[in-house]
Amino acid sequence: WIKRASSDISIEWCQRDGDIHKLISGCCAAIVRGGINTMWEMAALGIPSLSIPYPMAVNKMEVHYAKTMEKRGLVRCTIQSEITPDTLKRELEILLLPQHKIEIISNYEKYRHHQSAAVGASVLEEWLCI
Repeated sequence: WIKRASSDISIEWCQRDGDIHKLISGCCAAIVRGGINTMWEMAALGIPSLSIPYPMAVNKMEVHYAKTMEKRGLVRCTIQSEITPDTLKRELEILLLPQHKIEIISNYEKYRHHQSAAVGASVLEEWLCI
């Protein structure tokens, strides 16, 4: 989870099973592993995210999910073996652009009413009391 206080940026690493409410609070971006639920949750909340799916040997579908979500403009995606300090820095700079968050919110609205997305969004909104 990436948080920003003025010009300072802090990164908090955590497992998905942590207290998600506390982690999301104040989060301006996230780096996720490519799980479909997490990517939809981030998109629903307008949190720009970079998906780094588990390698194909671990879960073949996560790469597919992440690439599909990237095509929809809901996340950015990079393959773990392709990450360098420079590519990670570049991806984080894009995630933190104000217009990137606006694009995610706009793109999410296009897909929100798809049946599976609508169900996930309504559960998430109820869960977070939005």
